[in-house]
Amino acid sequence: MLSISTEEDYFVDKGKPFFYLADTAWSALTNTTDDEWERYLDKRKEQGFNVIQLNLLPQWDRSKSSIIEDYHKQSYRIVYDSQYMEHVKKRIKKMKDKGFTPAIVLLWCDYVDGTWATREDFMPLCEVSNYVSFAVNQLDRFEPIYYISGDTRFDNQHTCEYYLKALETIKISKSKSLCALHIAGGEERIPQKLIETNRIDFYTYQSGHMVDGQYLASKLAHTFNNNIKKKPVLNSEPCYEGHGYGNQYGRFSRFDVRKASWTSVLSGAKAGIAYGAHGIWNWHKKNQKTCNETFAMESFEWEAALEFEGAKDVAFIKELFMKYELFDLQLDGFLNHTDVIFSEEIIMASNKCRNKIVIYLPYVRALALEIATKEYDWTCYILETKSICGVKIDLTKNELLMPPFNSDCLWIGLRKNI
Repeated sequence: MLSISTEEDYFVDKGKPFFYLADTAWSALTNTTDDEWERYLDKRKEQGFNVIQLNLLPQWDRSKSSIIEDYHKQSYRIVYDSQYMEHVKKRIKKMKDKGFTPAIVLLWCDYVDGTWATREDFMPLCEVSNYVSFAVNQLDRFEPIYYISGDTRFDNQHTCEYYLKALETIKISKSKSLCALHIAGGEERIPQKLIETNRIDFYTYQSGHMVDGQYLASKLAHTFNNNIKKKPVLNSEPCYEGHGYGNQYGRFSRFDVRKASWTSVLSGAKAGIAYGAHGIWNWHKKNQKTCNETFAMESFEWEAALEFEGAKDVAFIKELFMKYELFDLQLDGFLNHTDVIFSEEIIMASNKCRNKIVIYLPYVRALALEIATKEYDWTCYILETKSICGVKIDLTKNELLMPPFNSDCLWIGLRKNI
């Protein structure tokens, strides 16, 4: 079972640092066949993922044809259907057997009264304790992470009461599973009452799918990392690969995903990152009706989305975090800031004693530093190919020279003789 490090910066599993690398499959419990689920898990396991994010209830914007049509119930009451719950447990057991941690959303915002997405048959407040108690009783044996909310903005006290009651129910149940909130894109408010329950174990944010809001990957990491009550931070929903630009024409590429992910983890969200592919999260199949195409654009079929290269790119983040033990990084700034126009998107992080320096450049260029570059051994990773390029230094300018390729890159500097 996952726990929180003593530094309260990251997760621990069996005494060792655990980098949370999640794939997002919100609709998998309602839309997958046994064979599809097996193929999907094997692929993500091969790629290095260790968490799968799921919605326990039917996702409002999933692809519409799904196995739950057989149950004739698509409201929150489906969770009480013994056939459905046995199906859910079978899916989650398969995950656990393959080494994944389930991260399960209990109350997506459409099931809650007073949210931006409230459905007609929302869950009454008086039902929350029964529902959460039943779900935890059924699922706790699988040692999941519980996301209490999904895409939620806490716009009013009534909405907040739902989540307070859910957290209190989990507290009474004595579950040892970690709990968090999956909040809406761009949101940075978590009501103090929820934090004070002492059942919010880590912070997540969603930098989201608006093309003009991608700066939030870094901004929100910094915001949550500097919260008065310190907890691990992760970006649980950066832009999905292949997803539309949020009501604009265009789709996010693997580069966009890399940029959002690296800027997140180096700006303070070092507990981990989630990945999403447009076609996996909603589990879209051929000839199905897709939902919300104005915002997301037409969906790829899930088999095609499963092969998107961005999944390997984010898995490489986990690989480098574990190889260089980067969990002690914090956002740092020692660029030569006379060149501000070029430096705003370059993210730099180091440990406290500056024995380790990590620099993400979305677009390659020479880089002058305010530290002695010659005191470090430097490695440059070409992130598109996950290969290493030689590093050249101009000692007179204390400058890392521009690498000879057109891609985003990562420079890692380790101080010599330590």
